Amino acid sequence: MALSPAEQTQLSNFRDAYAKLIAGGQVAEITSNGRTVKYNKGDIGRLETAIAQLEDKAARVDDAPVRRRGALHIHL
Repeated sequence: MALSPAEQTQLSNFRDAYAKLIAGGQVAEITSNGRTVKYNKGDIGRLETAIAQLEDKAARVDDAPVRRRGALHIHL
């Protein structure tokens, strides 16, 4: 399942925040599409979970069969 543009932006922001946290940066909050998420130093597990959920959603393929129509026959 493809991510929406908003979800793709959110995933990118989460990855940036994660990189800053593991590098020792102090990220206090992230705002994406009018939504603000605040992180403290101890929230790295929560950030990892959010990243994993979005990556899993992006990797999923719909299992529903694709309905295709047969050839169109015109009888004269």
